[in-house]
Amino acid sequence: MFMTVAEDITADGRVDFYSASNEKGAPASHLMNRGYGSFLLPEKYAAGLMPAEILTRSAWGVATGDVTGDGANDPVVRGLDGALWLAVNETLTDRKPTSEPGTLADERKQIQSRQLTVRLRGNLGALGARIDLKNASGILVGRRTLGGNVGVGCAGPLEIVFSAREPGSHSVEVRFFDGSTISQPADLSESSPRHQVTVIEHP
Repeated sequence: MFMTVAEDITADGRVDFYSASNEKGAPASHLMNRGYGSFLLPEKYAAGLMPAEILTRSAWGVATGDVTGDGANDPVVRGLDGALWLAVNETLTDRKPTSEPGTLADERKQIQSRQLTVRLRGNLGALGARIDLKNASGILVGRRTLGGNVGVGCAGPLEIVFSAREPGSHSVEVRFFDGSTISQPADLSESSPRHQVTVIEHP
């Protein structure tokens, strides 16, 4: 049996895939989204992003979430032997603070992007809540459903991370599972911190 989670692991605003299997000896794979209908296999990019030990282990469950609180989602894998593996994602730690002359366009876009963690609080309606990120024109640039990205019953924390590829003023709108809605602004301009956390309480 194979399981797959779809998550922005590379913190560039594009949804990547992480797949694993509970069949002994079946390797896992992390497919990085290149943004134009193409994905990269693990051996074709920097080895440090996803440890080889994770990619070669069979799994009973997979989840993703920003465990370290730096704005980059970390995969967590439960192996067949019961061991829990955390792949600490250092994508943002390794990312340059500013662009330099000659920086490739895609890398420049990654450098100017801003990460926003949306953390929900409250006893009602958090699991299954829909979280939208909109730009200043009200155009939807990101949508996530909390708790919907699971592999064999595993789930990440009650928060999600958006990577805004176009800096500027944004807004976050949360529709809790019980139907209540709350919205608040988010400054994701280039002068803002690379990673911010916003907490939204159930009304």
